[in-house]
Amino acid sequence: MAINSIIRKNDFDFKKRISQTEAMNLNLEKPVQEYTIDELAKINPINSPYYQNLEPNSLPYKRFSQLAKAKKIKNKNEQMVLVFDGISNSGSAPKVKTMDKNLDDAWSLKWGDEIHSDVVGSRIFAALGFDVDHPYYKQKDSLILVFPKHTLEGPKNGDEMVKEVYAKFGINITNFVSKTGIVSEDMALDNKDLQPYIGNKYITFIECAIEARPDRVKRLGPIMTNSLFNRNRRELRGALLAHLWIDNWDTRAENTLTTNNHIGNRSYQMKGVFSDLGTSFGVKVGYLPSDFRVGLVNKFSWDILQKSTNNKVEFKGKINAFLKPYESATYADMKWMAYKIANLTKKDIKKILDKSGWPKGIRNLYFHKLASRRSQILKGFNITDFDVIEFDRNYTYSKDGVLYIKNGVLIKDYDKNKHPLGYLSTKGRLRNYGQAKLQGEMQ
Repeated sequence: MAINSIIRKNDFDFKKRISQTEAMNLNLEKPVQEYTIDELAKINPINSPYYQNLEPNSLPYKRFSQLAKAKKIKNKNEQMVLVFDGISNSGSAPKVKTMDKNLDDAWSLKWGDEIHSDVVGSRIFAALGFDVDHPYYKQKDSLILVFPKHTLEGPKNGDEMVKEVYAKFGINITNFVSKTGIVSEDMALDNKDLQPYIGNKYITFIECAIEARPDRVKRLGPIMTNSLFNRNRRELRGALLAHLWIDNWDTRAENTLTTNNHIGNRSYQMKGVFSDLGTSFGVKVGYLPSDFRVGLVNKFSWDILQKSTNNKVEFKGKINAFLKPYESATYADMKWMAYKIANLTKKDIKKILDKSGWPKGIRNLYFHKLASRRSQILKGFNITDFDVIEFDRNYTYSKDGVLYIKNGVLIKDYDKNKHPLGYLSTKGRLRNYGQAKLQGEMQ
């Protein structure tokens, strides 16, 4: 399905009844019709390549790091060195291909509106039990990108890279650039990973994100969501509610992934991954649907519950692809996922948001909105919340005498010298996020 085919749905409704087409991968001890609807909703699916039930007393927010460790992903918190490897040909957000300093594992280096939302969405899905891609937010100058000296094709320095990114994606990333130069011996003394690159040209950024492409994980293509058995998997059906909770708009099959993971001793394991979860947390779709903007906190509604009665529950949201598992989802599937969302505590949500790179006020506002939406999900399914998360619809935030957020609404944008795209403009990708066109050379 093309990205410009959009489904605007405000009627994700689920009737409270046992369906003739309940999920087929449940640990059932008796025929499905002998269960009550609430009993059925508490039954976990069998562990599969698509989903792993969390161990009792585990900390959901830690699962993202546990998955990364199993894939041998090594993200450095101090200044990280990557080697430029070409302009990416995928997606609509600006990105380039890079390699780690050992020229072994690859990383996708990104800019634009998804550098915060993808980080949070991926960690939430991991905390719910799914496998995910591994994006990391990078703050100012915490990543240094070096260019090989001897290359026949492609950009040879930061200036040329910015131009080629603009030519490919139509997005000017000049405002994301912090510094350019040549790696010096003093720089290599401060960061030993730079020693092989003394004399190479480099570039650093005000902010960006990287996503791991580890060598031991082979990316094979989308999950076959339309296959008969996959459409009857509880975990894939229940994922619909997770998408709605974080307001993920781009739910196409292309944003899932089948991988073949090397787990040692010549052994491999197939996995199903939810990738590209960044088109979320407040989405504005333009007149042309491919001109969209994500991560807009004022577009991320406080409310998700449309209606709840004794007979059905109805949620509001919008997605651009209604995959077969979502079409097949039943009340019991959705309530099962609601229980998983209920398991995420205040600490889990805060720990996940702390990785986002969003400024403190926006990060806190997202916390209150996620808590509000979580509360409504539990209310809709009559689930007792044993760990109530308080939220404030009138949250107000100021810093250094400047009022940024008033009564739950972002009213003043942040300094674009620190946050290049800001968080108020709704201009999307086809309009270069409202930035100036690229002209002339970088200074």
